[in-house]
Amino acid sequence: MKIRYYPDHAIKAGLLVIGVLLGLIFGFSTHKAIWFLILPLLSQYHLSISVIEGILFPSEMEALHRLVTSAHLTDRADNHTLTWYRASAVLTLDMRDGYNLLKIDANGISNTTNINQLAMQVGAAFHHSAYLTDTGNGYAIYRIDLNHKHQRINNYDF
Repeated sequence: MKIRYYPDHAIKAGLLVIGVLLGLIFGFSTHKAIWFLILPLLSQYHLSISVIEGILFPSEMEALHRLVTSAHLTDRADNHTLTWYRASAVLTLDMRDGYNLLKIDANGISNTTNINQLAMQVGAAFHHSAYLTDTGNGYAIYRIDLNHKHQRINNYDF
């Protein structure tokens, strides 16, 4: 099963306006009020998919959020952009038996140069050991081994 995580999961105003306008057109042409509800909801499919994935896979979504926050995989918006983020990395988590594969697509963020050096932060976010398996132009793939738990060291261990 694959999960795609977009840090910028918010209501997209442009798509919502198009959905409302199409709902009005189809609603008045067919004389059915259901179009007023369905088309605006369908226009926000990214938000609805992220909500459903958050319900089905809460621990994985929380780990991906921790990773994005700690590794600075988003560039905050400035006065010239309309969304919350100017650019954000796209994370794809491929869940398999015994391990997960995490692909981080840089997608134009300013932290692109350090994208292949995140093994410690990936492991800390998922509480399992992780290591880099593949790199390419603007992406890195990490393997998260689910069989070995990431251990914490306390002062009592010494």
